[in-house]
Amino acid sequence: MAAGGHGPNAVLAGWMREAGLTRQGLCDAIAKTAAELGQSAEVSPRTVQRWLNNGDVPRAAIRSLASAAISARVGEQVEPGDLGWFEHVGSAGKTDVRNYQRFVPDRAAQRVEEGEVLRRELLRLMAAGAGVNPGSGDLLAHARALMNAALDSGSGTAGIARWEAKATRYGDGYRGQSPAIVLGAVAGDFLAVHAALDRPLTSTARARLCTVAARLGGSVGIVLHDLGEAREASAWFATAVSAASEGDDPTLRAWLYGRAAMIAVNYGSAQDALVLTAKAEAAAGPGASSAAALAAAVQARAYAQLHESQQAERSLGRAEDLLGRLDEDGSADTWYGYPPHKHWVHASHALTLAGRTTQARTAQAQATRLSKSTSWMTRTLLGLDHAGCVVRDGDPDAAACQAVAALRELPDEYRSGLVIARARDVHRAIPAQARALSSAHSLRLLI
Repeated sequence: MAAGGHGPNAVLAGWMREAGLTRQGLCDAIAKTAAELGQSAEVSPRTVQRWLNNGDVPRAAIRSLASAAISARVGEQVEPGDLGWFEHVGSAGKTDVRNYQRFVPDRAAQRVEEGEVLRRELLRLMAAGAGVNPGSGDLLAHARALMNAALDSGSGTAGIARWEAKATRYGDGYRGQSPAIVLGAVAGDFLAVHAALDRPLTSTARARLCTVAARLGGSVGIVLHDLGEAREASAWFATAVSAASEGDDPTLRAWLYGRAAMIAVNYGSAQDALVLTAKAEAAAGPGASSAAALAAAVQARAYAQLHESQQAERSLGRAEDLLGRLDEDGSADTWYGYPPHKHWVHASHALTLAGRTTQARTAQAQATRLSKSTSWMTRTLLGLDHAGCVVRDGDPDAAACQAVAALRELPDEYRSGLVIARARDVHRAIPAQARALSSAHSLRLLI
């Protein structure tokens, strides 16, 4: 007997694709796993279809057999909850995965259990394409609150090397995946690390795991920033900074400050950005590092917003000098590194804002040449910077056309947040008397 579901189980469908299993294939795999354990189990493809389409939940024995069968094929431990089959008993005794407490429990064991429920629900929502809405936003805020409690609790976990590797892999960016999918995966692992921190650890192990938490928290902040969730992104960076401080990793803390400064540059106050970049530079120290280079580049953009062009160019020059002194890891094409194309993206924005349109176009050409064809956001932002140059050079009609073209080439799942904010900057730069142009009107409809 299967419990009623909550709609299509996209998480289970994803695991089946990963394992290369059809509906019949999963049935056969469950039967084979049961036989190996001296049990018997009969599941029909129609039953699997109900699991997938209706979100029906099989009985506990079948859940365990299915997770074991998929684990054997993907080469990692998959729990029933990871397949979208999990329960949370509310205060009224009813099972509802959406009924989570809005406070952080005092006991570590309760926090671990609650974190696992949140992790699975986040994975389900993001895999289903929910994006950031009031419901998932509450889950993300709750996840961050649980980590804050774990950081204060003095207890922890095992398997740290595996978490370090996962956190590093997330630094590779979107890799063609939608921001919502990446957000669900990173936030889910963040919650799993929270559970690890809430168990006993040596001081060395705890420091390492706090560093992992800082990287994961920073990655969540990056995605939220890109989606336009500026306030929540800032809160995640603050939590990540706390984790990096407990992990005693000043370079990571510098990177987090630099990334947080980008929120201020793109959505808030240039002055706030300068405060954060100053903190980043202080944490990074005098040597060459990707964090120091990032801080200098973001600082250049902040100065350009404040119309302090000479200061902007000095900061940009410092970023370029630091880039030239980075080692292979420092210049790696990841969220943690400062590769040449990332430098030219920052330079494009700073020089556009400063009105140095000829230099800005050179930076845009360099960044486009060096960036990947699947770097949808990067290429769109460069196109919008180019439109910003065109309007500053006195051709608002062509600028609006360029901005519209850049937005229309962007896949729908990326057309939000940061990209829309930058497009609005282009529209605001169009003189009032030119906003009646059909091209400007088309741009307005897209933002």
